[in-house]
Amino acid sequence: MWASLLFGEVLFLSLVLVLVRDGKSSIPADEAKLLYVVDALLFAAMAGLGFVLRSFLTRAGEDGMIDPGKYFMGTIVFLAGCEAAALFGIVNIIISGHVWPAVLVPGLAMLVQAISFPTGNGVREE
Repeated sequence: MWASLLFGEVLFLSLVLVLVRDGKSSIPADEAKLLYVVDALLFAAMAGLGFVLRSFLTRAGEDGMIDPGKYFMGTIVFLAGCEAAALFGIVNIIISGHVWPAVLVPGLAMLVQAISFPTGNGVREE
């Protein structure tokens, strides 16, 4: 299930990169740059907030183990925040018609998702 979030983003980005070539833009260059900045700020806010919420939700109990429901919820919140920024960046590529530098934020968001991929270590078995 966790991999499907990341796989969907990678597939969508791959499709967009094949179909969109640098060149014709449907919006002015300054608006494309603004969308890029908004995406970078969105990623910073969503990843930061998601990380804090996940850390708060997945605190270990008295037995030193994490409740499975809280682990699931915290992980979904974090991954969804990263996915939102990645999808916004991919849509930015479509709207602006330029791959560079708009591909940086989706790439970074997907990298963060892959690095923090949930393993289930420390989760209480029920």
